[in-house]
Amino acid sequence: ILSSVVETTHSEAIAITPKGKKIILSDELGNQSFQTDDPTLYHKVPDQNSATKAKISSALMKAIQTAKHYCSVDTKNAGISQLEIVHITGTPDYSTVCASDRFRLYTEKVSGDGVDIMLYPESCNLLSGFDEAVFYESGNYHFFECGLTTYGFIKPEFKTPDFGSIIRNMKEG
Repeated sequence: ILSSVVETTHSEAIAITPKGKKIILSDELGNQSFQTDDPTLYHKVPDQNSATKAKISSALMKAIQTAKHYCSVDTKNAGISQLEIVHITGTPDYSTVCASDRFRLYTEKVSGDGVDIMLYPESCNLLSGFDEAVFYESGNYHFFECGLTTYGFIKPEFKTPDFGSIIRNMKEG
């Protein structure tokens, strides 16, 4: 609603007024209002000192953004398959990013802190504007600190397919 008001207003300013459980946006065209969400419904960001953090380099961020285009999107099936997710598996020295649409496989090895993450393409889209991030996890959530913004995504419940056996048996050319 805020984006819509910003795009259509000719006013120099928009007034944002909390009123009980409503937020009222006012400009020269009138008022728009919407209900606030109950903040207790959202997972609390864990204490920064208690989480083990890993740096997501710009090279890894680029690989994630490329991989999301290789994820399968099955519009016929109501559920989500493990092939609709970007899979990142890590060792202490590197991370391997994999994604597949059942016909093509994208894989890239990126040096640096190894991380184990699975991300839905929609989550990758939210991270696309950032060059790097700091990653940590808590409970069922993955967190990404991107400058002044922290994103929290629910962890997918899938296991990463054994892309390693496919990659080992691939022949160049």
